[in-house]
Amino acid sequence: MTILSCLGAIIEASVSVSAGIWTLMDKKIDNRIHIGAYGRQVGSQMIGTAFNTLFFGFFGGSLALFIWFVKLNYSLGQFINNKIFAAEVLVTMLSAIGVILVIPVTIKVFKFVARKKSSGQ
Repeated sequence: MTILSCLGAIIEASVSVSAGIWTLMDKKIDNRIHIGAYGRQVGSQMIGTAFNTLFFGFFGGSLALFIWFVKLNYSLGQFINNKIFAAEVLVTMLSAIGVILVIPVTIKVFKFVARKKSSGQ
């Protein structure tokens, strides 16, 4: 379930950046430099909401695990060294990296689209 929420955060960031850039392209601004700058601005604002989505996905998916560990009187060291907890943290960290990397990839795709559109192809 956590993987689905992480993929959702990545897709959300990509769609939000592409929607902002597409709006800019509809206003007939064909300069690829402006598209890149605008995409970076929208992307930097979207990273915060994507991280919130990842955090709440992690916390919501692990809430039962947290409660179970408290009922079993696990120490903090046992809790952190648990394989299930470590796997959840790893998936969340990899998803955060994915969110960060999807923004420049989306900007490059739209620069390519803008170049093709301006050349008339």
